[in-house]
Amino acid sequence: MVTTRIEIVAKACSSASVSGDYVYKINPLSLFINRAFGSKEQSCPSDLKNEMDSILKKCAGLPLAIVSIAGLLSSYRSSSSGSIRMWQRISNSMGFQMEMHPTLEGMKQIITLSYSHLPHHLKACMLYLSIFPEDYVIEKKRLLHRWIAEGFIIEKRSLTTLEVAESYFDELVSRSLIDPAMVHLDGVIEAMEAVKVHDMMLEVVVSKSLEENFVSFVGSQYGGGTPSYGTVRRLAVHGGDGPKHVVERMSTQHVRSLSTFGPQGNKAVLHHLAEFTLLKVLDLQDCKEVENHHISELEEHQSDKHSQPDQQAAAFANTRPIQHLHRSPDNGDQARKT
Repeated sequence: MVTTRIEIVAKACSSASVSGDYVYKINPLSLFINRAFGSKEQSCPSDLKNEMDSILKKCAGLPLAIVSIAGLLSSYRSSSSGSIRMWQRISNSMGFQMEMHPTLEGMKQIITLSYSHLPHHLKACMLYLSIFPEDYVIEKKRLLHRWIAEGFIIEKRSLTTLEVAESYFDELVSRSLIDPAMVHLDGVIEAMEAVKVHDMMLEVVVSKSLEENFVSFVGSQYGGGTPSYGTVRRLAVHGGDGPKHVVERMSTQHVRSLSTFGPQGNKAVLHHLAEFTLLKVLDLQDCKEVENHHISELEEHQSDKHSQPDQQAAAFANTRPIQHLHRSPDNGDQARKT
């Protein structure tokens, strides 16, 4: 799908048919109301209408800006004084960058505003999405277990940690910060409990993650060399040639989360697994280079360090606790242990 503000471009991207072209003209007002109030049939309270008009003007008709801000304001739908103040605050924070300069930089400022107004518990969960590569389909179950293993989820009365994690996940979807994804299974497109992060949204959270030293990257467009921070806490390896010359030079003693993406290019990391002395979370789901001795050495090291690891403090392979270690049986010498 292509989105554009220029009608000529839209028609050029659309094949003509008997019924005309396949160009859908977005109504900014309908899009905003649908996202902010849950339905196109809903109406904006009169006390909020002036602020809504101002916000729509500043969004300059760009869909991602509209759904991002509308998702943020969806928690403030009433005409209460608190809701009115929030709408005014958001409108004032947006300034007129998008209205005067509807550029990518202006879009980033709008998205950053949506992130900045998240509750603290959702900010950590949102930043964590920066670990995944661009256009990566993130399985919901995998993500929830990783949040729990990282310690982002605190059990609440009458709710399990998994149920709390699901509520966080649903809130990020409702705020339009992550998008439901469709996947190909055996050549057929099927619905799956998975999400993707919009490219521009990902760029913003990656920038925030690097700024706060939340995640360090190797072998990706965000940083292919040695991480610039002395203390690396969460390491994401996106494959390529990066790991070959980086792992030997970087300090691994503070890394508590390690993720690899891509089937190849991870051998340098695998050979040094035992050096990650504080490792709590290890995700090798996409890696096809894991061999028995890599995991055996890691298990031996972990058993030497802890008599019995906390089930919520260690997730390995398919983000399972270390007591339930799963490895892909695709390679001949790999095994499955339960």
